[in-house]
Amino acid sequence: CRERLSTYQGKIHVNLHWRVNNGPINVERKEMGYLPIMVKSNRCNIRHMYPKELIRHHEESDEMGGYFIINGIEKIIRLLLVQRRNYPMALTRNSYLKRGPMFTPYGVAIRCAREDETTQSIGINYLKDGDCVFRFTWRKQEFTIPLVLVLKSLLDTNDKEIFDAVVQGDFTNTFMTDRIELMLRSFSVHGIYTKYECTSFLGERFRVIMRLPPFFTDEDVGNYLINKVVLVHLKDRRDKFNMLIFMVRKLYALVAGECQVDDPDSPQNQEVLLGGHLYGMIIKEKLNDFMSLIVSLINQHVSRKKSADFFDAKFVPQIINLAGFDLGQKLNYFLATGNLSANSMLDLSQSAGYTVVAERLNFYRYISHFQSIHRGSFFAELKTTTVRKLRPEAWGFICPVHTPDGAPCGLLNHFTSSCKIITAKQPTDNLIQKLNLLGITKKATDAGRAKARGPVLSVQLDGRV
Repeated sequence: CRERLSTYQGKIHVNLHWRVNNGPINVERKEMGYLPIMVKSNRCNIRHMYPKELIRHHEESDEMGGYFIINGIEKIIRLLLVQRRNYPMALTRNSYLKRGPMFTPYGVAIRCAREDETTQSIGINYLKDGDCVFRFTWRKQEFTIPLVLVLKSLLDTNDKEIFDAVVQGDFTNTFMTDRIELMLRSFSVHGIYTKYECTSFLGERFRVIMRLPPFFTDEDVGNYLINKVVLVHLKDRRDKFNMLIFMVRKLYALVAGECQVDDPDSPQNQEVLLGGHLYGMIIKEKLNDFMSLIVSLINQHVSRKKSADFFDAKFVPQIINLAGFDLGQKLNYFLATGNLSANSMLDLSQSAGYTVVAERLNFYRYISHFQSIHRGSFFAELKTTTVRKLRPEAWGFICPVHTPDGAPCGLLNHFTSSCKIITAKQPTDNLIQKLNLLGITKKATDAGRAKARGPVLSVQLDGRV
């Protein structure tokens, strides 16, 4: 591929499962073009070859892999620093003031990661009147919702339970109690109280934005919004409720001066976005685009009153074939240019600069590409130097010397020789049992937490209270 200036790729196909009503499941196989393959990955031809075999196949004996060959050029997906997952960070940003006349610089933000490594960032902002609003982004548009509406959409709860959950028996803290009372009173103006009413209210407002079928009820749309946006790393709604309550407490503590601002530039509040995770995110997004294309084609057939016979065995395969979609070409474009498509919905701060050419000037220059870690192209345009400073927490993880001069100084760093990125998720079941033996109880997270004797300390594991 290097000598022919071609791309090292393999044929990709997907199996589409579909059925009409409760009928039998049909499977349709669809070719999706040629997908670029990472050298030495589990889909690579030379993965299990020994040095002698590699030489016999005209490869290098010390081939490490970890890159793609695109049009004969070796391309690497850059390692980027992103916000630490599933951890609510207290922030003060002047950009929050531009959101509206009632907004203040105070907020709590969390980046939630699903099991497939796709993420959804949400936040809670403090208003001048003491109220809190829930903030999220969907299809590159930002929306704000009253926080109480989200809490009441999660569970069949009432104002007293929310008040007790936030205050936790600390009635001497009038700063918090006054604001919680005001937040609950201001929401009562809407005249919606039950979980069904709140979820339907959400669904009615977001029906157009969510782009769901017309047969979905308002409640279905509201539940879809909650599942897709609100703390997506948690499955149980009680856990989501508890986490939002903790975020409210942290926000009020920040405003009252009882809590420090989290430093987003500190390595302890960052994690690495791995190339494979980003590659998987893009594949998932493009497959969703393909499914949306099929839906729009079927809708066109139905609206024009054409022969839309779903019981005809040839109808759906015909629609699938009409939706000409080359997944490999889209991944090829990403690796060749390093750019995401303009309509990308991924929860990322930049749209360009994701790939870099692996230069083989010498061996040390070559391996430094695999050790390099970048803060992101957004920070390269900032006039401040705070993001470029080396923090004490970086000792042992980031090399204090190995950073280039000039524009990328402090933004493009390199790992130390002993630093390793964790790529496997560790099981936490035994850890929960250990915590219970040490006296940590889950009772305090339920409605009766207000009866707790003395102050309660919140303990979190994997973003779950």
